[in-house]
Amino acid sequence: MSLLSKKFREYKLSQEIIDIYRDRFDDESITGIIMDFNSEFIYFNCISGKGEDEGITVFYIDDISRVRAKGNYRDSIKALVQHNNTQFKSVKINLKSIDTILSSVQENFGYVSISTEEILSDSECFIGSIKDEDKDWIMLNSFGTMYNRDMKQLILKKDDITSIDAGSKYEDSINYLANLNRKI
Repeated sequence: MSLLSKKFREYKLSQEIIDIYRDRFDDESITGIIMDFNSEFIYFNCISGKGEDEGITVFYIDDISRVRAKGNYRDSIKALVQHNNTQFKSVKINLKSIDTILSSVQENFGYVSISTEEILSDSECFIGSIKDEDKDWIMLNSFGTMYNRDMKQLILKKDDITSIDAGSKYEDSINYLANLNRKI
């Protein structure tokens, strides 16, 4: 068992708030609690600096460059989580493959938010519901942004996916607006 797997197991069991860095994509950390992991993927409940639920994210363990635990900052967030009585989304995500992750997130949230951070220097994020897929490609009914609310179909290569997210206030808002558009 690797050092990282050993510590992740400890952090998961203790529900330790940690910071994970993926330096090749962003110099900001992802703060939260490990919900599950395997040798390829980690499933994380994200927490804001104010101790608020920021949804879930699943990404490749190989993209992790460093992990921070303990310390005043994370202790402060933990105190705010307790003070706010923050409730996190507790959903089962199947981490067997990118396909099972996409399917699990879609089933639990009604949409997926897919990031393709390696394609451009700026991270691209696509929010939508899965329309169709095969072993290499996924087609989304893409929801657009708050401003344009443009529904369109988007086909993405699965190999370009770097993370799958759902459950943040922004993503939930985009999903809500997309559902309004379907009723019009």
